Amino acid sequence: MRVYKSNMQAKADSLFYTSADSTLRWYGNPILWSQNSQQTGDTIYLRLKNNKLNTLQVIDNAFQVNVNADSAKFNQIKGKLITAFFKDGELSTMFVDGNAESVYYNRGNDSAYTDMNQTVSSRIKIIFQNKEIRHILTVKEPEGIRVPIAELKEDVLLTGFTWKPELRPLSKKEVINGKPKAKAVTPKKSTVDAKKTASQKGKMTNKADVNKKD
Repeated sequence: MRVYKSNMQAKADSLFYTSADSTLRWYGNPILWSQNSQQTGDTIYLRLKNNKLNTLQVIDNAFQVNVNADSAKFNQIKGKLITAFFKDGELSTMFVDGNAESVYYNRGNDSAYTDMNQTVSSRIKIIFQNKEIRHILTVKEPEGIRVPIAELKEDVLLTGFTWKPELRPLSKKEVINGKPKAKAVTPKKSTVDAKKTASQKGKMTNKADVNKKD
């Protein structure tokens, strides 16, 4: 089952819609894409209002990946329950409850990445602006670390991370006919010997300055 809308696309094993509450219920490995974000979980509820996205609930194994348009850094949010709110059809605010975890890459005024923040708490509030994560606020006994980009040996991926842009419907035609099959490409023989490089896992020891929010 595939769905295409200009500001939302989705894929799942099954979909149930009730007109009484204007809610779409996705079951069976659902994946929902909105703007620069991908949402996965056991079950996803999406409520519409005036034919626009209004609220989103992801129940159990909730995981969201957000990627800035000009970057390959994966901002990640996971927890037992995710509740999101839309404004004018665009993602505005999100709450993560139950073993809430996040990985967020900060950027400076020149848009260059400065550091990576990783947090764990009972609840996390995320504020979006211009289709990107702007603020992550931790609530109830937060813990975290902050690592400067220069000291980060490799990207951090939370347990359960998945990123499936190749499954995202990009048009109404793809909803009906499915994704086009990629053409087989025969790789050319390289005349240059590839150098073997070993990656070392960086230990994150710098504690983040995380303020407890009421």
